Amino acid sequence: MSGGHTAPQVVEDYRGIIQLFSDGTVVRSDAAALQPPEHFPDVPGVQWKDVVYDATLGLKLRMYRMAVATPAGGGTERRLPVLVCFHGGGYCLGTFEKPGFHSCCQRLASELPAVVLSADYRLGPEHRLPAAIDDGEAVLSWLRGHSLLGPGADPWLAESADFARVFIAGESAGGNLAHHVAVRLGSGQLSVDPVRVVGYMLLTPFFGGAERTATEAEPPAGAFFTPEMSDKLWRLSLPEGATRDHPVANPFGPDSPSLKPVAFPPVLVVVAGRDILHDRTVHYAARLKGMEKPVELAIFEEEKHLFLSLQPWGEPANELIQIMKRVGSIGKLYGSVEELDATYVRSADARNVLLAPAGGFVSGKLLQLPEPAAPVAKEVYRCASSSYTQCYNYVATVRNLPCQVNQCAGKMTKAVVVVVPSTGSGDSDGDGDGESASSEPSAAAGAGFVHGVVTYTVMDDLTVAPMSTISGITLLNTFGVTDISSLQEKTVRISYTEGLEMLKSSLQSKTVLTDVFLGKKRKT
Repeated sequence: MSGGHTAPQVVEDYRGIIQLFSDGTVVRSDAAALQPPEHFPDVPGVQWKDVVYDATLGLKLRMYRMAVATPAGGGTERRLPVLVCFHGGGYCLGTFEKPGFHSCCQRLASELPAVVLSADYRLGPEHRLPAAIDDGEAVLSWLRGHSLLGPGADPWLAESADFARVFIAGESAGGNLAHHVAVRLGSGQLSVDPVRVVGYMLLTPFFGGAERTATEAEPPAGAFFTPEMSDKLWRLSLPEGATRDHPVANPFGPDSPSLKPVAFPPVLVVVAGRDILHDRTVHYAARLKGMEKPVELAIFEEEKHLFLSLQPWGEPANELIQIMKRVGSIGKLYGSVEELDATYVRSADARNVLLAPAGGFVSGKLLQLPEPAAPVAKEVYRCASSSYTQCYNYVATVRNLPCQVNQCAGKMTKAVVVVVPSTGSGDSDGDGDGESASSEPSAAAGAGFVHGVVTYTVMDDLTVAPMSTISGITLLNTFGVTDISSLQEKTVRISYTEGLEMLKSSLQSKTVLTDVFLGKKRKT
């Protein structure tokens, strides 16, 4: 060439789709050529729209939600958690428009259910890291801005979003991005109040390191994502001259800041068995657990990298979505109460008070049902001896009857007062005396949140379920208890203070009751 100038040379080529030239020029081809055309069915009832979250950079997100329906009995729809999603692509490829990822987001919006925000972000090598992480931060700042607008927020968010229940998820590079957003939030570098991030989900996350792990050195059978592909993507996305031990690629590299002081809410880490990143991701979860972070590890031994978006309607995707529903204890408490049917919950109003209590509390009570109309005080009699625990289970409307416990010789002479609502089953025997034909006090049938006398079990993660002999035996078998004499019984008091402690723990742990009542720091 004349003038002594040579044409720019290709210095990096990723599968013919991204070519980086020596003069910094980047030439891209259609990434759809990497795989055959995809088509997945839409999910009935799910709406979506594209929204700009950074006008300066022209960055968009796709918002998904279930179509809002007016409840049959009036009132408003319950608010849904918000799930912020970041797609994969090695920080160099991908978009929320990719059919497989779009289908995943529809399923998540319908089945979790949630308001899903699937965000695009800047890609390398045109925009090298940490540009994408800055964009992830911008998504949360945008969400915070709408949380402060009240009725002036985006209509879908104003109608449906619960800004106090925000989860962040990402697949592959999106999982790496979710980790770094978590670090910025948990270290105080980023504040998004009143938005509250209560959990993270890292799905086959894209991490790296200068030293090969065993599954990188010898890739598992069937792994389509190779170490060479991973290396090229890191060279195209990391700052020029950086190695794979850069803190973005390797959270535990020699120059990476310690994660020990970072406050993490519950984190779900999903690993594929047929993925070169298997060992690195398992190591990531183990290191966080070693720092006593609330981490749950789910390994899909027969699956490959990106299995959720590659097969969004496959059985592994079905299983993963069920696992995603369980992240954090608040979701379990909410979901298990929501699933109690009319057999247990007295009315729709009672369930609504439990699931969406009004702000504040009166006379030390956290949950307030409407007062029953014209309550009537009534005197009944209990065993005066109370020699046996079972004695407390019986009352009588006639004084001096024998105690109903066979081995007890006491008499029902101890007067107690119950309050019977004027409506309900206070006169279920039909004789007009306001008494029930049952030996139980009829107050149990006319007030409160639940029907009758039912024992409910609250698990350590706050799952609530009706207790029975069968469920009790199942529970003992689940925990491998063969000698019930080894079980410890502890009676605890739950007041406003303990309630607040349980709420705080539920956002950070799946062992809420242990943390609050049996934890090492608990004062007895």
